[in-house]
Amino acid sequence: MTRNSSSNSHRVEQVNADTKRAICHESGHAVIALHFGFDIERIAITHRWPSVVTSNLDSPQRTTQERYIFLAGGIASEIFIYGHYDQQGVRLDQNMICERGGGLIENYVPDALKIIRSNETRLTRLRKELTAKWVSAAAEAAFDSDPDTFELMSRPELEFIWREA
Repeated sequence: MTRNSSSNSHRVEQVNADTKRAICHESGHAVIALHFGFDIERIAITHRWPSVVTSNLDSPQRTTQERYIFLAGGIASEIFIYGHYDQQGVRLDQNMICERGGGLIENYVPDALKIIRSNETRLTRLRKELTAKWVSAAAEAAFDSDPDTFELMSRPELEFIWREA
């Protein structure tokens, strides 16, 4: 691998295609959650992959349709950005929908896509911020006892992006 002295070039090299897709996927979940008013605690890296941590997915204040659309938000974001989604990456979201009595995740994608499209600026900003934070946080986490698990973005940071975009 050739290294360029530019820090931006170095950052791009550290974020591979799988990481970019995972960030895109979780950004979609976050956009849907913020749109519906879910409480997002943070976006964390757990075992090297990002995940949106929300405390009220199954709250009685949430409708089943909101839950299903939130869970479809990841693949909706991938479809919006890449034109398709990773078939392997959808398993957990599909299982969570089924556990809650829902059907195929693809049934909820059209509604999720509408929300993603109407929040394109927020999605773009969130993806950029998460990508930059991934590089920085991963470097810092390398010195921790568990370098594969760390907070990527806090609730206040997410809310700031949502308000300012």
